[in-house]
Amino acid sequence: MIKMRRSLAVTVFSTALLASCVSKKKYVALEGELDNTKSTLQKTRVEKEEIEEKYAAIEARVADYNAKINSLRSSNDEKLEMNDVTAMSNKTKDRMRKTIAKMDASELEGVETLEDSINAAISYNLKNEITEGKDGDDVDITVDKTVVMINVSDKLLFRSGSYRLSNDAQPLLKKLAEVINSEPSMEVMVEGHTDNRTMVEDSWLEDNWDLSVRRATA
Repeated sequence: MIKMRRSLAVTVFSTALLASCVSKKKYVALEGELDNTKSTLQKTRVEKEEIEEKYAAIEARVADYNAKINSLRSSNDEKLEMNDVTAMSNKTKDRMRKTIAKMDASELEGVETLEDSINAAISYNLKNEITEGKDGDDVDITVDKTVVMINVSDKLLFRSGSYRLSNDAQPLLKKLAEVINSEPSMEVMVEGHTDNRTMVEDSWLEDNWDLSVRRATA
């Protein structure tokens, strides 16, 4: 009987020890999962704060951008109401206001005078009318103070060594003429440029200068 009791006691003690080991392993595992969860949560909070900061910065930039646009548009409206534009018809003023309202702030930068506003509006209309469906490298429109410069590549207008307009040039020049005719006050100067190729000997053209003049009057 004594041996049996000792055996029973040892068995009970071993079972309790095993249960204790299993519980400790589970505890360590759960503790590790908890630490991972806390780490992930902290990382998520940091990312959330960074996103909120970026969003706030974007909102501030958008607000500044919109304020700048409104300021520029308001400034241009004031220019259109000045006494020195009484000769401009109300229809023309309304058309300019609508055009300026469509323009980005970057396109209105540097606009200080009425002439600048007019040229900016003309440039915007030209870009939309002329470059539609055309390669950006073929048509380049820039505004320099009171001058709107339109550069059309030779390859679009003429064949090499020729002053005769190509078929592709006709639609573009028609659009350009319509825009110019819609602005009676616009002064236009046309310049022609030659190829960088030497004229063929005995050609019916005298030289590159002759080709340049003929292209300008084509």
